[in-house]
Amino acid sequence: MQGSSTQSFAGTANTVMDSAIGLQPLTRRLGAKVLDVNLAAGVSARQFEAIFQALLRYQVLVFPPRELPPGRQVEFAHHFGEVQIHVMNQYHASAYPELYRLSNLDERGNPNGRHPDKGTLAWHTDGSWQRVTGQVTVIYSEVAAGEGGDTHFCDMYGAYERLGQDWKNKIASLRAIHNLDFSRTRRHGEEPMTEAQKKSSSTG
Repeated sequence: MQGSSTQSFAGTANTVMDSAIGLQPLTRRLGAKVLDVNLAAGVSARQFEAIFQALLRYQVLVFPPRELPPGRQVEFAHHFGEVQIHVMNQYHASAYPELYRLSNLDERGNPNGRHPDKGTLAWHTDGSWQRVTGQVTVIYSEVAAGEGGDTHFCDMYGAYERLGQDWKNKIASLRAIHNLDFSRTRRHGEEPMTEAQKKSSSTG
C-alpha cells in the first residue's frame, strides 16, 4: 500500500444515497466519497456490490479516515479478486507480501531524506508493465503529510472521449510496451532492480 493524503474539491455535489452505502461525488466526472462504511469491520456482499458499482461509475473512491490493520487491508483487496504480490519485494510489508509499503522513515521512525520510489512521482498506471494488469489499486495512508504529498488522479476515459476523431483514428492501431526495469532505472537508478526481479517482471 502507498501512503497519500486526500483532499476534496470545490463544488462538491449532493450526497447520493444507495440502499447499501452513501456516496458524495467529488467532481462532476471523477471521484466520490463513500459514507458510513467501516472497512475495519469488514463489508457485506451487498455493501461490496454497491462499492464496486460506485467504482465503475466514479473510478476513484475515498473512504472515511479509519485505522485499518494490514490483515483487513488484504481482506478488503481480495473482494476484487486475486491480489498482486509485487516483484519489488523490498517494499513488501513483512507479514503481508500483498502490501506494497512506501515510507521515507528509517528504522527509528525518523525521516531519512530519501524518496522510496521516485517512479511514483510521475503520472503512471500501476502495473502497466504486466500483460494483464490489476483492475484496482487500494491506497492506505499510514501517516499523511501536513502539506504536500497529494496523490492526483486523471480521468483517462474522459481524456480519450474529448479527442477529435482524427486523433482517435491515429492512435487506434498503436500499442505501447511498458518495461519496469527501464522505468525503474530512469527514475530510481541508484537502486536498480536485481536480476531476479528483472526476470520475474519480464513479459517475454
